[in-house]
Amino acid sequence: DEELMILYVQNDVTAFNTLFERHSGKVYGYILKKTQNEALAQDLVQSAFMKLHENREKFNTDQVFLAWFFVVIRNLIVDYFRKNNIQTE
Repeated sequence: DEELMILYVQNDVTAFNTLFERHSGKVYGYILKKTQNEALAQDLVQSAFMKLHENREKFNTDQVFLAWFFVVIRNLIVDYFRKNNIQTE
């Protein structure tokens, strides 16, 4: 995954597609567990991969990709809850 991110930073679209295919199911499951809303989870998956695209230059190749990406996803969910004034446990 880290090598795919290096390729993606260099504008290799195939690398992005591979990351999406490899991890979109995990991302969806995580977001669904946190939101309990299928439609919202689908929307946030798209937003998560948009964040990946927007922040690809910030990825440090010394990091584990999934750990970094799930921090991005967690922050996305927290921001959504804050913006919509949704309380969590």
